[in-house]
Amino acid sequence: MPVDIEFTSTIPGLELAWPVVPTSELPAADRKKYQMHRCPGIHDWNTSGYIIRAWTDIFFEAQDEEPRVHTNDREHDFSNGKVGRLSPDIVPLKFTGIAPNVFKIELPWLIRTKPGYSCMLVSPFYHFLDNMDYVTTYPGVVDTDGLHRPTWVFSITKKEHFVIERGTPILQVIPYKREDFKAEVKRGDLGSWLGQALKMTKVIPHWYWKKFH
Repeated sequence: MPVDIEFTSTIPGLELAWPVVPTSELPAADRKKYQMHRCPGIHDWNTSGYIIRAWTDIFFEAQDEEPRVHTNDREHDFSNGKVGRLSPDIVPLKFTGIAPNVFKIELPWLIRTKPGYSCMLVSPFYHFLDNMDYVTTYPGVVDTDGLHRPTWVFSITKKEHFVIERGTPILQVIPYKREDFKAEVKRGDLGSWLGQALKMTKVIPHWYWKKFH
């Protein structure tokens, strides 16, 4: 049976140890504590696409002027992944005392989608994981029906030594169909929409998930 998206590991056994999983199977931490599950937009984000996790411990050294990233994985070492020193004008992030930097790391996965489909590669934002706050992931889009090797592009933004442990979600992959849209901007009846929303919330608990999602 044909599949819509396929993840192939380039490290033997990775698909068993730290497989790519649907985002809904690895939900954001403390979502109920912070009432995140009540927000339709956050709910949909945390159930969209798939999660790629760190396959090994990743060591960050950012207390010097030249930030460094490395692993104990000799075949997939990060040491040579730095794009280079960039000026703050090109990368307008708050680096809090360290040199502007960008790292581009090839991940040990191949992503294949059927013709006409691409993938957004973004940070799994709502997970609130320790040490991931020190890393800013640059979102991107890849036409994975032709280009299959994803990369993790990021900057270290805090002067700190830290470790992102294996199994940590580092990238969210959201597939979508490429198509053209015709947009129209016009004035609507806000009162009618609000009335409908109020009626739905009173009649059907959790109406968004039951009615629309």
